[in-house]
Amino acid sequence: MTTRERAYDIFSRMDERQLEGFITMFGIYFPEDKDKNDDLDKRTRAFSEIDRLTHAIDNLDYDKELAEYREERYGK
Repeated sequence: MTTRERAYDIFSRMDERQLEGFITMFGIYFPEDKDKNDDLDKRTRAFSEIDRLTHAIDNLDYDKELAEYREERYGK
């Protein structure tokens, strides 16, 4: 049995809900049209931007930051 035949056999046994789940799960890898591919590019760029913003801040003095926050918040 070829790979395509095995895949067809599996798909033929799935009900509609299972097929929808499969398409949802693998649709990102096999987009239906260019608009979906553009959407993937936008999401990838957005994730990269968020990832860039979440890196640790170098040389941050946590005790100093906490003391300044407490002074600002509580006036102590």
